[in-house]
Amino acid sequence: MSAGGKDLGWVRTYITRAPVEELLGSDILRDASLIRHELEYDSPWFDSSMFGQVDHTIQWEIHATQRDGASMPPKICDLTTEAGQQEIAELVKHQWLERCCTLHKRCGGLQDRHQGLPPLPTRVLDVGTLEQPHLRLHVAGIGEREEYTCLSYCWGTGVLKFETTTATVDDLRKHIPFPALPKTIQDAIVFTRRLQVRYLWVDALCIIQNDNSNPSDWQVEAARFGTYYQNALCTLAASGSGDSSEGLFLPSLDRMYPTYFCTRLHRNSKESLYYTWTPGFHDAPWLASSGPLSARGWAVQERILSPRIVHFTRRCVIWECAELLASERSPGQEIIMFDDSIGELRRALLESSTTLERSQGGWGTFCGLYVQKGFTRLSDRLPALSGVVQRIQSHNGLEFYAGLWENHIIEGLDWYIHHQRGLPDSQAPIVPSWSWIKSTMLTGWLICQPMSWGNLFKPRKDDEIIDLRILSISTRDYGHGVDGVTTSGVITVAGELGMLNLIELGYEKHPTWDNQWHNEKSEDPHAKGVHWDRVPLEEGEVHGDHICLRLRADSSYWYARALILRRERMGEDGFTQYQRVGHIVFDRDIWDRCKPVRKVIQLI
Repeated sequence: MSAGGKDLGWVRTYITRAPVEELLGSDILRDASLIRHELEYDSPWFDSSMFGQVDHTIQWEIHATQRDGASMPPKICDLTTEAGQQEIAELVKHQWLERCCTLHKRCGGLQDRHQGLPPLPTRVLDVGTLEQPHLRLHVAGIGEREEYTCLSYCWGTGVLKFETTTATVDDLRKHIPFPALPKTIQDAIVFTRRLQVRYLWVDALCIIQNDNSNPSDWQVEAARFGTYYQNALCTLAASGSGDSSEGLFLPSLDRMYPTYFCTRLHRNSKESLYYTWTPGFHDAPWLASSGPLSARGWAVQERILSPRIVHFTRRCVIWECAELLASERSPGQEIIMFDDSIGELRRALLESSTTLERSQGGWGTFCGLYVQKGFTRLSDRLPALSGVVQRIQSHNGLEFYAGLWENHIIEGLDWYIHHQRGLPDSQAPIVPSWSWIKSTMLTGWLICQPMSWGNLFKPRKDDEIIDLRILSISTRDYGHGVDGVTTSGVITVAGELGMLNLIELGYEKHPTWDNQWHNEKSEDPHAKGVHWDRVPLEEGEVHGDHICLRLRADSSYWYARALILRRERMGEDGFTQYQRVGHIVFDRDIWDRCKPVRKVIQLI
């Protein structure tokens, strides 16, 4: 089901022995989510097995009902009107913001506030008020504190027609022409005024853009992104918009279509059954994590670090803080049927170390999600992760090296890209070859060791790793430590090196996936294979012998894992330096036959 090219999701069907109007109250019938919850979870009438009992000869008819406006969910505001915008602003301000700031201890615990006010970012938009709607760029004074909101949005496929540059910054401090701004920024300005907040932070206007002669402003401000979102009164998230021209105030698809559609099925002399169709309902976490904004790399950090978020989706408006996940359909508490990994990590990081340790998923799962997010420049991957890393460090105190955690370097090296089609090497971020950050995949999955969040708080057990020791690790950063870009890094390891010939071992190129070689003769060809870190491969690169560094031999399986290396040069310390080029899983007995030798080498 779709509307204007926008997916509405699936249609759910429920079977009952009485018309749904006799089973559910009118308030429930006016909300598709409540209909689904009652029929699917709390109802004794639902029986999916009845599909198999339908006779071949059937008669369909529309079951006539008095809907009394049930096809229009009254709780969803029409944001295409000023009245609807003001109504949702009142809900956000008086029911969500005020209660959160007053009653929720966890939500504001990490904010820097003095006498209730946060420090302003370096630059913000002074949006004025609804009555006096002036608009200009404001440069914060030393120690200046005021409430402000942040905007999280997609720039889109094109370049913004209006942004702050060194040539325009002085003029914008006097006046910003509202009509020249993209609609998403316009809507964020209007909504900030409706919340009676004077300042708004938007990256395109509050950071000097495209200044190749002096990129320091972007570097300094990018390092502060996390702090800006963390200290904001709330973040306005354009979760349903894939382009800055679409806006926050989207028409609700839930207002366009009936909440249910009921028909009666005659089965000859047998009793009738009633089939009720409801639009595919998505709960708040799904809507917050699956819209166009969620595919943007920078939005991951913006969502995790923001203590309070107002999501503008194509179905309804959603509120997300540490203690409440709700929507305008159910402002007190949304019925949660789905939980996403990013949202769970967000809530855990807003709470305690114990909560993070007990959370589902882990660092490997997070990396697999993060590397699929879109960036205009892949070199932004590390800076866009810096705020999250610093928040995790406040819990575990570990050093972070271009995607790898101190005390867990070996696990961090054990990654590969599955089913990859990638960008050319020229677009790869400049990072050490051993970091998963360098991936240029367009499709595929990053497979990492399933290191739970709890394991990040514990030292690695030496008996879990076979014959590989980390002697030292160092990185060179361009920027501000963890906030900047890691341009190079050296890991000195002591381990076993062996030579493997893929052709002799029976490996051949996968017929579908560019970066994968497999061994069809193996007892488990899906578990054992070669995954190259980049594509396309140079001609002849896979032939001949390959230097491999064994990572581990899993005691519970008959296979081992290793990195495929390429010799580069002799390092200053006298150790041979190698670049990582791939990852291989193979039968354990093969390793002994290749007569491995133990050496100290450096991975770069």
